[in-house]
Amino acid sequence: FLDVGEINGNLDTFGKKEGVYFQYWDGANPQYNTNYLTGVGRLDYVIKQAANRNIKLIIALTNNWNDFGGVNQYRKWYNLNQYHDQFYTSPSTIQAYKNWVSFVLNRVNSLSGVAYKNDPTIMAWELMNEPRCYNNEWKYSSVGYSCPSLTTTITNWISTMSAHVKSIDSNHLVAVGDEGFFKQS
Repeated sequence: FLDVGEINGNLDTFGKKEGVYFQYWDGANPQYNTNYLTGVGRLDYVIKQAANRNIKLIIALTNNWNDFGGVNQYRKWYNLNQYHDQFYTSPSTIQAYKNWVSFVLNRVNSLSGVAYKNDPTIMAWELMNEPRCYNNEWKYSSVGYSCPSLTTTITNWISTMSAHVKSIDSNHLVAVGDEGFFKQS
């Protein structure tokens, strides 16, 4: 998903891909771009085309990486400038993410007339593309990224958000979106 916007309400271009963005900051709160050409209307088209071709989708609800807004865009919107993991613990970002999830899952596809939460084309919701939890102690080693002191932070967030998704949509699978990490002892 693509998120854009400066604190002052100006739309920045970071995270804006080919003019498409799904969320933006209006100067006070995140808003949703429902436009067919530049917003979530494009997702309606993707879902409808996948249905026409009998393709099942896994839809990521946000992204860890800056290229598409995601975690750091939420942090920017709420002036959380200290650590990346503030996204997972700030009441403001937690509520904004929940609001976004509610909007997406309850959205009625403008082309098919089917609510996303009822659409059999969607196989699963991915909470985030490649979630990471790290603060100033973030380290990279030969076994991957490590934040052992923050494991509880991200697993608590996953539990909370999975429950939120399931409270709206009991029809689809919920995935974390992580790649999994293998640590040899």
